[in-house]
Amino acid sequence: MLKADVLDGFRKAGIPRSYKAGEAVFLADEPSTGMYLILKGEASVVRRDPVSGGNVEIAVVGPAQTMGEVSLLLSQAHSATVFAKTDLECLLLTQSRLDDLRRDDPELALKLFEILAFTLAGHLMDMNRQLANAKKQIEKLEQKLAEETHGYSYY
Repeated sequence: MLKADVLDGFRKAGIPRSYKAGEAVFLADEPSTGMYLILKGEASVVRRDPVSGGNVEIAVVGPAQTMGEVSLLLSQAHSATVFAKTDLECLLLTQSRLDDLRRDDPELALKLFEILAFTLAGHLMDMNRQLANAKKQIEKLEQKLAEETHGYSYY
C-alpha cells in the first residue's frame, strides 16, 4: 500500500483517467503515455504470442499498483498492451509531470522513484522465477524425448 504522502503527490501530479471494462489503456509498441497508478479496478497486461498471434495475459494489476513504469523511465514504447479488466480509475503521471515534480518537490519525486525501484525489482524477481521454471520444463521435456528416442535411428 502506498504511503499517504506519496498517494497525495501522485494525486497532485497525476491526471485522472477512467476506462470501461475491456477498453485499452495503452497498446504495445505505441509511444509511452506515462505511468499509471490504479486507484480502483483491475487491468490485464497482455503480450502477443508470436506463435498463435493471440494475446497472452502475463499479469493482472489492481489498486495501488502501477503500470507503464518501464516505458516512462526509458522513454520507450510500451512493451505490452493493457486492457481494463473491470471499470478502472487511475492516475496518469506523464514525463513532463514527473519532470515538474522533480523540480518542484524533489523529496516526493525521490519517493516515487523508490516505489518504481521496488516495483521493477519485484518484476525482475518474478521474471527470474518464470525463467527458472521454464528452464526446468525444457529440461524435463529434453529428458523425456531422449528416453523415448533412445535406441531409435531415423537415418
